Amino acid sequence: MFVSKKRLSQMSNATDELHMLSEEDLSKLHACLLECLKDIMEVCDKYSIKPMVGGGSAIGLVRHNGFIPWDDDLDMMISRKDYNKLLKIFNKELGDRYYLLAPGRKQGANCYLARIMRKGTTYVNMLSAGAKYPNCIYIDLTPIDYVPNNKIMRKCKGFISNVLKFASYSVFWYKNQNPYLANYMNSNEESKKYYKNRLFVGMCFSFLSAEKWFAIFDKFVQGKETKYMTIASGRMHYSGEMLHKDVFFPVKEGKFEGIKVYIPNDIDKYLSNLYGDYMEIPPEDKREKHLCVAFDCNHEQ
Repeated sequence: MFVSKKRLSQMSNATDELHMLSEEDLSKLHACLLECLKDIMEVCDKYSIKPMVGGGSAIGLVRHNGFIPWDDDLDMMISRKDYNKLLKIFNKELGDRYYLLAPGRKQGANCYLARIMRKGTTYVNMLSAGAKYPNCIYIDLTPIDYVPNNKIMRKCKGFISNVLKFASYSVFWYKNQNPYLANYMNSNEESKKYYKNRLFVGMCFSFLSAEKWFAIFDKFVQGKETKYMTIASGRMHYSGEMLHKDVFFPVKEGKFEGIKVYIPNDIDKYLSNLYGDYMEIPPEDKREKHLCVAFDCNHEQ
């Protein structure tokens, strides 16, 4: 489903329509995401593809045996080899029920990583509102790439990677401006200044589309097999997510809400690098949540 710019213009002045999902909506969202996870894992097992639960979802698996109670997404990560394999068989195996947005795909991309979106659902946040892509409930799928063994080469590649990542999404912000994001970012002076700077960067790089920049970033971060790997599109960027390959592989099996999934070989080291003491439950005002514009998980077709 899409939320058009015409529809955005018909909505009221935005800020009072941004909201957190209710407990009831979160429960429905979790149920839908679990259906998606089952479908994806079934296909992946058929083709010997082994995506792992990652990010906050990996914390949920360890600390809560599934979703963090207030979490509103599901994160997965995957080796570049398996990522490419999944992209090739996606339309055949999952195309009837899901969209796949990913850098370099004909269907386009609304980010520098892949998103598997459940057809017939609606999930619009303040970043995606008004864009030309489907706004559906989705699972993020992030490729894991090798990094150069040489430290100088690693630093150079990491710097360029981070520039491309920042620039590509800045172009997306610039090309897809909407009142929800603008009103939210202009709510205080600090975020207003950041927003203006981000739009300026987006304007400077807008000689190419965001889709092309996402594809350039995705191609650039790939590398030949070495001792170390990173998730260049992750929350801590290229260098912050760099770990020895043994931390990720070989993968191990785990359970997420009773569903068989894969996890990093050393999940403690992986999570400690990202979050520090990941077993400590954060206070309510520090919990990560996303502001929502519209939500509907009814995917009957």
